[in-house]
Amino acid sequence: MQLLRVLVAVLGLMALAPSCADEEPSPTDAPTTQEPLPAALAGTLLTAFDAVMADAGAPGGWLTISSAEWEPWTAVWGTGKWDEASGSEGVAMEPGTAINIASATKTFVTAMVMQLREEGRLGLDDAVTTHLPDLGLDERITIRHLLGHQSGLANFTSNTLFLLVEGKTPYTPEEIVAFSVAEGLDFEPGSQGAYSNTGFIVIGLLLEALESKPFAEILEERIVEPMGLVNTYVWGDPSPTNDYSLGFREGEPIPDADALDPSWAWSAFGIYSVGADVCRFLRAVLNPGKVVSAESLAVMHEFSYQRADGNVDYMHGISTLSYGGLRQTGHVGGSFRSRGQMGVHPESGICVTVFLNDMNANRQLVSDTIWSTLASELALQPSPEN
Repeated sequence: MQLLRVLVAVLGLMALAPSCADEEPSPTDAPTTQEPLPAALAGTLLTAFDAVMADAGAPGGWLTISSAEWEPWTAVWGTGKWDEASGSEGVAMEPGTAINIASATKTFVTAMVMQLREEGRLGLDDAVTTHLPDLGLDERITIRHLLGHQSGLANFTSNTLFLLVEGKTPYTPEEIVAFSVAEGLDFEPGSQGAYSNTGFIVIGLLLEALESKPFAEILEERIVEPMGLVNTYVWGDPSPTNDYSLGFREGEPIPDADALDPSWAWSAFGIYSVGADVCRFLRAVLNPGKVVSAESLAVMHEFSYQRADGNVDYMHGISTLSYGGLRQTGHVGGSFRSRGQMGVHPESGICVTVFLNDMNANRQLVSDTIWSTLASELALQPSPEN
């Protein structure tokens, strides 16, 4: 812990200026009036982050905060960064160390679907079989159903057999879809909502069919390059900066024998990224005309269903979250590599993203702490829903 506190102390100095990953402002999301996060607020947040991470159940992680007024500010904690030269996973995390952002991937994917919609290349109420006739899908399933988790497609990651046996085998997206189709529909398409990673695997195939190029290349051309993102990529491809964290379970590296194959994360939860990139993207996608049009953004905000615990309202590629007594718009993410969330507080425009490199880490605890600290320091008012 002493080493970790030294690291945090060093980061306290780093917090007063943007990290190297933040030096180049995005052409779509960084007005010239942005300034560094106020030093006093940065110090308070760093203290809160250090304290809560000690109880979060992860070897390492990062926190990034930004807004229209503030440049992205990133604090990191602990270890987990992979060092190829030494073969060690015990290297200190850095602001540019990518973590699997898991299901936050779905917001990136949805934005690309909306761009294709705006280009007239698909309609949200198109039957998916119109574009992908060979997957064996029910003809009633539409693209809108997939985006809102209303397709009825069985969620392959909820299948114990797949996770314990099949999930360690490399699969093509088509094989993953076939696995779920064989299970049959969980409900009639459009009749209700239930989380389905399978649906977003289908969307990845849809993107590839319409663009005639690999999913990772589509992400690069439509999101990463135009926005100037630094270390955002699809799992299975190399990190652009060779800087990423491994995944842990209860603080221990996940052994190869237990590791699930990355091929099936793909367009459902396969993106790796860093905090500055995540907030830059999320703030831009929620700003009409930056990434998607106002009309597309309105569609993304349409309610789909509420998670059983009542803490998340799923919409279309985005969700309404609740941390620290405030409501945010964004997405949670959890995989066998990480736990975290990204969210923007609509009233203030502040973005907070937290990702931790352990599959069992407590993202709720960390996110509640950071948002509560911001609410206290900035007098942010609870949203009317609370």
